[in-house]
Amino acid sequence: AIFKSLRPGHPANLHSIVKTIYQLVKDSNGNRELLSIKQYDANFMAALQPCIFYKEFKADYAHVYLLHPSPKCQLMVKEIFPGCQNPTPLDSRAQRKKLQQLKLASTTAVVAFK
Repeated sequence: AIFKSLRPGHPANLHSIVKTIYQLVKDSNGNRELLSIKQYDANFMAALQPCIFYKEFKADYAHVYLLHPSPKCQLMVKEIFPGCQNPTPLDSRAQRKKLQQLKLASTTAVVAFK
């Protein structure tokens, strides 16, 4: 329901929805806007909510999470969390753990470059 309001007319396929979540977005006037990492994380986790308790995810959503913050944040996360680019098993426990590690690294990165 949340994504029907955020992405009207977008297919309901979870993977296609998750792939549209970015930290750098365009507002209703077409201007680029950098969301806070907290807002990016909230949007991303809201998109994952329908499958968060599945035993296995259909895709490496932790990898998608890593690719969609701002380029500056991505570089900082890679410095803070060197293993962040390693593929993550699709079982939900491994994915949730990696997502938490990425969230922590992203938050730390934002604090570091303020």
